[in-house]
Amino acid sequence: VQVSVNDLIMLIAFVPLVTFLVTGTSGLSVPFAVLLWSVLIFVVIPLAAGTLSRVVLIRLKGIEWFEKR
Repeated sequence: VQVSVNDLIMLIAFVPLVTFLVTGTSGLSVPFAVLLWSVLIFVVIPLAAGTLSRVVLIRLKGIEWFEKR
């Protein structure tokens, strides 16, 4: 649960936080698209893969097997 909550916070807060920190402290400009792609690659794809694998394993093996492993 903690990892899921952390991922959801990252989805919402990462882009504005990085934009604020990088622009405010160093004056560098990070393109918004780069930040969105980084969130997609490092947060959304692993979260979706984990959710999909959980659903598939529960359907194949059952909830008891999944929770005991």
